[in-house]
Amino acid sequence: MFSTYKQAIRQYYLLKKTSGELPIRLQEPSPAKIRDHLEHYLSTSFDPMKDGQVLEAFFGKQQDAAAYAKMVKHAEIDDFRPVINWLKGKTSTPEDKHVHLAALLLDFERPCVFGKNYNSDETKVADDVDVTLVTAIELERGDQPEAGSRIDLPETTTTVEGEKDIKKGDVMLPSGEENSLNGEGITDGVNKVNRSAETPGGIKTPSDKLKKRALLLFLMLIAISIGFVIKDAIADPEEKQCMYWKDDHYVAIACDAKLSEETEKIALDTFLVANFRKITKPDTITERSIGKIWYLKHDKKFDYFTVKGVHPVHGRRLSRLSDRIYKNEIASERLQSAGQ
Repeated sequence: MFSTYKQAIRQYYLLKKTSGELPIRLQEPSPAKIRDHLEHYLSTSFDPMKDGQVLEAFFGKQQDAAAYAKMVKHAEIDDFRPVINWLKGKTSTPEDKHVHLAALLLDFERPCVFGKNYNSDETKVADDVDVTLVTAIELERGDQPEAGSRIDLPETTTTVEGEKDIKKGDVMLPSGEENSLNGEGITDGVNKVNRSAETPGGIKTPSDKLKKRALLLFLMLIAISIGFVIKDAIADPEEKQCMYWKDDHYVAIACDAKLSEETEKIALDTFLVANFRKITKPDTITERSIGKIWYLKHDKKFDYFTVKGVHPVHGRRLSRLSDRIYKNEIASERLQSAGQ
């Protein structure tokens, strides 16, 4: 199921983050670092079978790794920001293409296999990775959740003879004497805490001090979540959720922005804003463009565009540039112009 696939990717990210195994550009990711990482990946490790559909969702279908790298180089870096927001827990509802791109960046299993349970033992991360603690560290560093997002805390309950149950939000230690930290603490953006205390029966359990801190952390996270839900309810009306066609590209605007009567506003599509362009100089189209660009014939002339979609003015679906159209329209017109 895709829901378990998403969960497994984010758990994998948290595991690699806490163990320091992330690529250097992803340790503290930014949109520019993701772009640089993608360019490096395309030049060294691109696999068309695993990566083709993911990259096509962002940049349209390209011929090879070099063509995708060119698209990445000229992409708007803010298009990569939703991937970071999801991995850091700032949002819990990413678009599918951002989930798949995260899998590519982390070199996680891909493509997603429909019907597979990614919470199985094959993909489940180690049980001793504490998602609560990792989230707390990121919040301490200033990574705040996105408006309206939900912070997921692990549901763990255990019983130790002579002690009360440890409730949701408590920081847990793996059971067993071999997993004891022997009084050592953890320091990474939060105060050093004593992870265990010896009971009369010889079983190590979290100390009262640790329980209080974990409870305080849990309450703080709930307060932050409520705050962002309220903020989302009174969201800035100027947020850009619409777009309109201007000359040769789409422009993102607020839905209540004032435009001329003949200008139509439609729902925002960030992919089209970043990639959909009208080719205003058809003489720049070469034979290498066959199958890679799109066109519409109307009123005995042709309009050409960089990616597939619907003509922004005439509302008709575009066709892929074929060898016949290229030779009869573009190459033929180029020859005629050269002969004049």
